[in-house]
Amino acid sequence: LLICTVLYIAVVVVLTGISDERLALKAIQQGAQDYLAKDTLTADSLVRSIRYAIQRQQLLATTIER
Repeated sequence: LLICTVLYIAVVVVLTGISDERLALKAIQQGAQDYLAKDTLTADSLVRSIRYAIQRQQLLATTIER
């Protein structure tokens, strides 16, 4: 719920040591842009996730402003 409240201000990417599909889905449903597990994380995947999250956030903000 709190993630949704700040959705228009911050980009949220969850980085966790827990690789759990149900938890990942719940985080996304609550407003997180992405869910990354540390055991599969690479520098490239982290950078890509952040870039995509920022782009999705900007697109969402533009859509809402119209």
